[in-house]
Amino acid sequence: MIVDPRMGLRIISREVRTVLLLMAAWDFVVVVLFQVFHQEWMEQPSLPVPLIGSALALFMGFRSTSAYARWWEGRTLWGSITNNCRSFGRQAGTLLGDRHDLMYAIAAYPHALRMALGKLDASEDINRLLPASMREAIVGYRNQPNAILYQIGLGVAEEVRKKNIDGAVHGRSTVSCLIWPMHRAGWSVSATHRCPCSFRCCQGYW
Repeated sequence: MIVDPRMGLRIISREVRTVLLLMAAWDFVVVVLFQVFHQEWMEQPSLPVPLIGSALALFMGFRSTSAYARWWEGRTLWGSITNNCRSFGRQAGTLLGDRHDLMYAIAAYPHALRMALGKLDASEDINRLLPASMREAIVGYRNQPNAILYQIGLGVAEEVRKKNIDGAVHGRSTVSCLIWPMHRAGWSVSATHRCPCSFRCCQGYW
């Protein structure tokens, strides 16, 4: 997982600081008007407070549950991408033999995906792992993670034709079958990242 454990408090502070400042200013004005200037008309009955508090508690409970569900979904999807990348690299090394460029390319895929999802610069990691021929091939593509998977698929197809190992590659739970789950998980992660959560619950994973 690509997680910065220090991001949680910073994200929450950035999201709520404006609201907290406005509430603090409003509370200050109310206290001054009521205690100093004795504005008795500001006194309110106590009944609406628990009613509003109960409704607010239900609303916040629903939002928190939704936020945690989206966070857990993002964590599960990113874990599946990591595991599938490792499995693909292992099987590419054993079944395809000398195609180490495909192993490095699949290692670059999660970095390209996290750069596409958030305002993160992972170009150094991508350039370090992705072979030069694939870097040139994906230039100009808007969805570079998908372009990397496409280039990997072309490399697998080339080895299938060259070594006549169609059954070993396209069988169940083999090299070819690992590309589609990574593409599907990448699409699901992008949908989860755009979730309307109150505190951008999933942002720490990107």
